[in-house]
Amino acid sequence: MSNAVLIVLGGSEYTGWKRVTVQRSLEVLAGRFSVSLTQQQPIPLSRDTKVEVWLHENLVLSGYTDRVTASITPADYSLTISGRDRAGDLVDASAETAPQEFASITLEQLIREITDPFDISVRFEVDAPEVFQKFALQQETVFSAIERACRMRGVFVTSDEFGRLVVSDHGNARAVDALVVGENILQITSMFDDRERFSHYTVLSQRPSSDFLTAEDAISVQGKATDSNVTRYRPKIILAEGVSSPENAIERAEWEATVRAARGQKISVLVPGWLQSNGELWREGLVVFVRAPELNINQEMLIRDVSFTLDDTTGERTHFVLVPEDAYEKQPVRAKDVADGLWALNEGYRGR
Repeated sequence: MSNAVLIVLGGSEYTGWKRVTVQRSLEVLAGRFSVSLTQQQPIPLSRDTKVEVWLHENLVLSGYTDRVTASITPADYSLTISGRDRAGDLVDASAETAPQEFASITLEQLIREITDPFDISVRFEVDAPEVFQKFALQQETVFSAIERACRMRGVFVTSDEFGRLVVSDHGNARAVDALVVGENILQITSMFDDRERFSHYTVLSQRPSSDFLTAEDAISVQGKATDSNVTRYRPKIILAEGVSSPENAIERAEWEATVRAARGQKISVLVPGWLQSNGELWREGLVVFVRAPELNINQEMLIRDVSFTLDDTTGERTHFVLVPEDAYEKQPVRAKDVADGLWALNEGYRGR
């Protein structure tokens, strides 16, 4: 059992956990945890209990228990508790804010408005002063609405160890340590997936209405981009929701080509321990240098997923999923004179 893991349940502290998993990801808004023990302790078994997860005196998650499983036999006892951080409610629950349509509202005002009933704090690390002329909720979850609005402003939303929403750019912080084969890497696996890559991209849209445009010109906006590394004929047509300019359509096509190529490259890395050499935990969103000559990898990459695990056999381990930094390039923001509200409604990349 390990005292490196402290779980605070309903205000009471518990240690001695046998198995531990804590996961955080740029792809999933809410952090997740699962802890188990095999010796009976007087631990509350109620669901929906407030919880804090601490690793080596570092807070990594604040939220609630989702599931409690207890099993007793004449020879064995096991208890497993799992849950998510406070932002998990925004992933599950619908946005039923009145009104369902907003006018002349900034991104920060919008997010604070639709998260207010959940009593979840929001921290903005970027400035997004542009006003949505109109933003309509689409009978969707709170997170879906927030993510859509953030894409329209070229920023990203995650949660932190306190369960707060954080609106920021990725790639601004760098890891202290590098990941190097023969030094701290126990296992490394490279993965390439070209199923979502295409030889060329065409974004179709229409211009904002104008007295100086013919009907044909207004509906024939196209933007094109190519991926020279896809040698087979694989076209992709994307319908841009709402109206757009030719420049915006080209930017969107180039963004699709860049991001899809980057997201098709992933590296899985396993290292011993949970801490960097300076005593800080590894974190998702850090840029880290990776050196694996056998796989022809010698570059900086972005930590997309981080998973801390503990068990009897291996002890403390950290597992990463790394992607090129271009995988989280900002989606282009349309010109101010273009109506807001439906851009990128169906072409998002984030997981739930």
